[in-house]
Amino acid sequence: MVLSRINRALNIFKMDRSGVAAVEFALIAPVAMIMMMGTVELGRAVVTARRFNLVTAVISDLVARENTMSTADLDAIATAAQTIWSPYDQTTLKFQVMQIRKATLAALKIAPNTIYVDWAYSYFSASVPSQCSVYTETSIPSNMLATGAAIIIVNGSYTYKPLFGTQLPFATTANWSWTSSSSHSPRQVCTDYNKTNCLPTTCE
Repeated sequence: MVLSRINRALNIFKMDRSGVAAVEFALIAPVAMIMMMGTVELGRAVVTARRFNLVTAVISDLVARENTMSTADLDAIATAAQTIWSPYDQTTLKFQVMQIRKATLAALKIAPNTIYVDWAYSYFSASVPSQCSVYTETSIPSNMLATGAAIIIVNGSYTYKPLFGTQLPFATTANWSWTSSSSHSPRQVCTDYNKTNCLPTTCE
């Protein structure tokens, strides 16, 4: 009699399907949540990276358009860059703005055909090389510049901070360090900063 009651209770328990949906949800919900958060984070990172590259290119293009640039002009471009970058966090955003030149064959202060920094300007506290220093970045091949020619280079850096603090398949808790570079040939022979930098004799 006791065994039959136990068997009957077990059969009733086995046939009872109430609560199955809750159990299934409990199993699936964490995976679905991780996938959703990962998708949001990945999408946010892609959009931010595209904006970062856009701002780098815009700064380079605006500087290259002008024949002469003053400090006020460069500051105005920085304001425009901030407007384009908004509403993203600007805390770690930095840009080096510079004109580099390939020394002529008549250069005396620097070796002929050496690529050097004609002038440099800092956006958002970025470190910049000194005037007349040799440009050592490998992003510009030596054959890209003709002897005596100039080019505008903008190098950007940004530390991307993931939105979620929890480690995800597509978004770790570690910050991502991004760099971007853009170059434009000046519309004129060169872009003169403060009317003193289009004279090769300054560095050559």
